[in-house]
This record gives sequence, structure tokens and C-alpha cells, in this order.
Amino acid sequence: MSAQLTRFPRLSSVQEANTPERLIAAGLAAYAVVFAVNLAYGRPGLGLGQIFYLPIVLVALASGPLAGAGAGLLAFVLYVLSLAFTSQFDLDGTVETQLAIRLVMFTIAGATVGYFSARGRSMMRDSLHVLEELLLIARRDVATGVSTGARFADVVERQLGRRRPVVLLVGELESEARPLSLLKDERQLREALAHVAGHLGPDDELARIGPSQIVVAAAGRDARWGRTVAAELEETLRASGSDATFGWAASPGEGMDVLALFHAAGTKLAARRFVRGDWQPSAESAGLVASVEDLAEHRAQQP
Repeated sequence: MSAQLTRFPRLSSVQEANTPERLIAAGLAAYAVVFAVNLAYGRPGLGLGQIFYLPIVLVALASGPLAGAGAGLLAFVLYVLSLAFTSQFDLDGTVETQLAIRLVMFTIAGATVGYFSARGRSMMRDSLHVLEELLLIARRDVATGVSTGARFADVVERQLGRRRPVVLLVGELESEARPLSLLKDERQLREALAHVAGHLGPDDELARIGPSQIVVAAAGRDARWGRTVAAELEETLRASGSDATFGWAASPGEGMDVLALFHAAGTKLAARRFVRGDWQPSAESAGLVASVEDLAEHRAQQP
């Protein structure tokens, strides 16, 4: 299909034009057709001049009130020329009165259609802007203003799709050895997230995925950066009165998608809490304990 369009550049340019451009092109073509019809078949009483409303409406829909009024004026000029070429002028004054009415009607019609068309486009733009704002708000955590898990996953997947290395940090925020509660410690939670955001770059993404769980994604970083930042964040939050534990994972070595990276970082988070004695394993987390034991055995066998 594309090869066929290259043979007809005019057809290709028409298909690539947007709707207003197509309407204006159709309106100009309609001017020529209606003018030709009036020249060929125009006679008193037939009313072919009414067809000029078609190009007026087409041009007005693609523009605004001023251009619509101009389209009506152009239609009136062509209408008068068609009357002159077909000798339809009457010297008793009837034609002059009709011409004045026709000028007013053409101009008002073009201006009216153009006004409501421009108003409709403006309302559509405002509606799309509001929709965009609502979608942005829907992808933000209401209590803290940071991203939600859905937005975070989209950002990470885009970075991974560009073949960029990504480091993922998973953190558990605590207060007095208990997870931060949204209802009781909302202000402290926001302060803790502000401290975390202060350690991140402008392109890093911070999201809240639970009452006290947060995740961070940083593109162009490596595992060493994740380990260093995790320690710095824990120290900073501890100094501000909020204990925290972070785990990290880096692509491509520990995963090529957001779920794999999240699993790897979450495993390190649980392992670090287990080593510190902050995490008590349960029957549901027995598999994670086995993973921690396997990791410890593997490291012990290394020279």
C-alpha cells in the first residue's frame, strides 16, 4: 500500500492531512463546483445560490468565527460573479435587496458555524486536559503523592525496554519496630518518603506499594549503587526516627522484568531483616527461609 502511495504523492499528502486540512480542501473544491454549477445552470428562481452554504460550512467547521465569516464573504463574491456572468441582475432593485440579504445570511452562517466549531474544539481540549490530570492523579498515592505500583511498573518496563540497566530497591518503613500505619503515622510516613526522595535523582522513580512498603527504580545504575543507597537510606531514616530496611536488585543480572527484580530485591529485604532478628519466619514464608539458607551455604563454599 505504501509503495502504491509513493506513485501518487497527492493522494499520499491528502491521507496524511488532519481533519481541519481536509475540511478546508473539501470546502475549496466545493466553492469551485458550486460556482461552476451556477454558471452552467443558474437562472432566476432556481435557487442554486443556496448551495454555497456547503463550502461555507466546511470551511467554518475547520476554522473559527472570523474565518467562517470570511468564507461567507467569499461565497457571496462568487455568487455575485455567477449572477453577472449569467445576466441575472434586475434593475428594479429586487436583486440588490436579495443580494444584501444573501450577504448577511452567508456571513452570519459562516460566523455561527465557526464559533460553535471552535467552541467545541476548545471544550474537547479542556476535557482531554482534565482527563489527563485525572489519570495522573489516579496513578498517584492519595496520602503521599508518590507513584502507585501501576505507574511504577510502567516506568520500569519502559526503562528495561530501552535495554538500560535498572536498579530496584524495595523498602519496609517502620516506627518503633512496627510497620508504619497510614491512619496513625501518616505525617511520619510522608516525612520518611521526603527523606527517601532527597537521596534520589530527578529521573529516579519512587512509589508506595503498601501501607509501609516503598520501591525505588533508578536507571543507569548498578548493584553497588543499590547497596550503597540502601545503607544510606536506612541510616538517614533511622536518624529521623523511622527505622527501615531495604533490599535491592539490578538488571540484567538479577532479572529482565519488573517482577523478577522485585522478587530478587524482596528476597534480600527479607534476608536482611532475618539476619537482624526483625523478621520472624512463618509457615507461609518457609520457602524464603530456604532461599536464605541456600544463599548462606553458597557464600560459605566460596573461596
